[in-house]
Amino acid sequence: EEFALCPPIIAVGGDSAFLDAGFQSLSRLLASGLPIRVVLLDTQACSNTGGQPSAAGFLGQATETPGRAA
Repeated sequence: EEFALCPPIIAVGGDSAFLDAGFQSLSRLLASGLPIRVVLLDTQACSNTGGQPSAAGFLGQATETPGRAA
């Protein structure tokens, strides 16, 4: 009852952060019963580890490592 009065928790992250490395955290948040909103950004790369292609793409989807700034 008390949680219904709280504003929703807003979680924003990239596809790799939520679906690869952060799936346990996301699933725990979803299981908590708290009001949440999830904004999932389709970056198609693991931005926090150097830009490798993300495993979160569709099966058979071709992904490439994004270019890096010089």
